[in-house]
Amino acid sequence: MVGINLSQSTQSKKELSDRRSLFDRSIVVVVVLFLVTLAAWGGTWWYTKTYDDKISQLESMIAQDTTKLSGKRADRVADFSNRLTLIGQNLDAAVDTSSILGELEQNMVPEVRLTMYEYNRNDRIVSISGVTSSFRYLAAQVISLKKDSSFSQVKVGDVSSDENGLIKFSVTADLIGDAVVVAK
Repeated sequence: MVGINLSQSTQSKKELSDRRSLFDRSIVVVVVLFLVTLAAWGGTWWYTKTYDDKISQLESMIAQDTTKLSGKRADRVADFSNRLTLIGQNLDAAVDTSSILGELEQNMVPEVRLTMYEYNRNDRIVSISGVTSSFRYLAAQVISLKKDSSFSQVKVGDVSSDENGLIKFSVTADLIGDAVVVAK
């Protein structure tokens, strides 16, 4: 019995070992895919948990800072800031009233005495009232204002005479564009 091979045939052994190696490889691939999937899920879970913790910490810091900024102190700061803004806006639009009075002083007739001065910033209108002893001086005053390049639309309003013979009058005039220096 020297030529008898009691073992299985080499071809069937080879087929069996190929099946086992294919099965072993597929198990390994499945396990590797499972581990990769598990790692990806774990990484995503860790990432969301980490950033949720950071977000909650930031929200608590914001809440603390908000409580620090609320109350009377914050109201005072906001009020002060609003006042500064309004002051800045008013300074930009302010007219130097001393220059208006200077223009009036240069154009005043010596026999006329002013009793009232008023300036309307929105309409840019100057209103004056005065007293004089003669209509001639009143006319000279109106002509003097009309000749000045700072004033336009010079109009005489009320004119009346009192028991002492003095003439009371009112005059309005529009300011012309850049004729008056703006205060800065």
